[in-house]
Amino acid sequence: MPLDSGILTVWRGTNTAPAGGMPAMTYKQIWGADYQDRTIGIQRWYTAQQHGDRPDFLVRVPRTWELSTATDRVLLEPFGWQDNGGAYRIVQIQQVMDEADLPVTDLTLERDDGIDAGTITGRSGGAD
Repeated sequence: MPLDSGILTVWRGTNTAPAGGMPAMTYKQIWGADYQDRTIGIQRWYTAQQHGDRPDFLVRVPRTWELSTATDRVLLEPFGWQDNGGAYRIVQIQQVMDEADLPVTDLTLERDDGIDAGTITGRSGGAD
């Protein structure tokens, strides 16, 4: 399983606004790893569409149990797609075995248009 597509970093958001105030999210890097691009199949695409999701990417990373679909955002580097990088929310986390029977995690990602990736800063490749 070659994880040679780039580096994936995961950032966890915390609302730092006072009670009753407008949400103000602060992100902290919690995890990083090399990733492999995967193909989004027709069944995955249409199933996501039926539930109001838009699967933009499917990536494979080494097995991890630390991620959350509710609070985590993902950055992919290097990023060669047309939107020049961006933050992604995790739509689905699947714990699977790869072709060599090694434990891996597949992440279905959807672009999060509400977050400018430039506001999420820090070094990539691992937790701070």
